[in-house]
Amino acid sequence: MPYEPQNDGFLAERVLLSQVAALEQSDPPRSLTEVRVRELFGSILHTEAVERDDDESKWAEAILTSTADFFAVTKGHQFENLVPRRTAVNAVLLAVISGSDRTNGGESERTT
Repeated sequence: MPYEPQNDGFLAERVLLSQVAALEQSDPPRSLTEVRVRELFGSILHTEAVERDDDESKWAEAILTSTADFFAVTKGHQFENLVPRRTAVNAVLLAVISGSDRTNGGESERTT
């Protein structure tokens, strides 16, 4: 089956992935400095991050004050995952609502 490019708005990210993957697979592995990454991909690079082991208040602040479409989850400043902001905001809101239900003496009944 011939290759068909996806038209989902993530072409630049796929190009970056293929370029970085090629660097990682070379023998010996080539390195790419932060400065060079910013030179090459600065206009599309997502740089907002939250540390995986940070407490919930730091997560909520980072998520709710961000305007980026995505942010990175890191551990020891090393990339672990890329999270869509919309998904993270939904998780924060669900946690707030769940916490509100617990502080009000249980789950509230919903009438539809």
